Amino acid sequence: MDNSRYSKKEIVVSIPNRIHMFVFDFGVLKDIKKRAGGLGLSVETDNHMIIRISNETLIKSQHDLVLAYFCDELKKILLYEGGFEVIVKENIDVHAGYGSTISLIASLCYGINQMFGQPFTIDYLWRFILERYCEEEGGRLINAFDTGVGALCSFYGGMNYMEMDYSFLHINIPKNYCLLAFIPQYKSNQENLTVQNEYERFEYTKEQEENDKKEKQDFISNNLIPHMFERDFYGIGKDLKVIHQLGSKKVECSYYDYDFQLAFIDYVLDHGGCIAGLSSAGPINYIFIDEKNVESMIGNLRKYGVKEHIKKMRISESGIKEYYNA
Repeated sequence: MDNSRYSKKEIVVSIPNRIHMFVFDFGVLKDIKKRAGGLGLSVETDNHMIIRISNETLIKSQHDLVLAYFCDELKKILLYEGGFEVIVKENIDVHAGYGSTISLIASLCYGINQMFGQPFTIDYLWRFILERYCEEEGGRLINAFDTGVGALCSFYGGMNYMEMDYSFLHINIPKNYCLLAFIPQYKSNQENLTVQNEYERFEYTKEQEENDKKEKQDFISNNLIPHMFERDFYGIGKDLKVIHQLGSKKVECSYYDYDFQLAFIDYVLDHGGCIAGLSSAGPINYIFIDEKNVESMIGNLRKYGVKEHIKKMRISESGIKEYYNA
């Protein structure tokens, strides 16, 4: 095997993260062959990944087992016998609703694909990740749920809706919009969520999903999808308020104080915000807003009683970016 097939010895790529605005059906997530779908928004977090050709694989990341596993899987399909040095520069809350693991995996696959001259399409990489998705817990890799939306947000940026049959709708976001995010300090937020107790919590959504399934599907088809095509962000905001009261999203909001969540969404929409909600599986609260309204919104949030740090984030225009290569 000639390892000189790679066209770049080093590459640096961005690691955009995602806000998961809702999950279509958490109830299917224990079956790793199914994807739960939903709606997500890609955000820039100023994190990046350095990937270098090496004799052996060396990972410097808090997700080293997962990234090493995907390096090995990529080597198989590339017929590459060498290794990769991967250095992650990341500063983001884990298990908070940003999709940190899937964002890292997508950036790794994108970067290595670039290094080898783009032999695989983005659609192929997306499905490649979905078929192998895993997380690490207790020093070992375990099967974990993935909706499919996170990788879409990483690869394409903007806003992405995915059905459970893998069909999806992507829209770009104008540059004058951004995101505000904060983590409310509820007592229930203080637990260190694990993959296992996330599974257990979402088991409770099955009955609620079944009760609301028809209403939720019809509402998405008749309201959300048309508003996405029209890029009517205020319309999407009103739609998501309804969705926060249906199915698994209602269960999530109940876990993170249902009354607060619905009152928070109402308050934001009444004071100039386009979209507001809880990122699955929480606990991040987010506000999608026109830049011109940011200062007044932050002032209003302080009046509302939000004392936590409010982070302003850029919307990712096109997903993962290549910074430079050598």
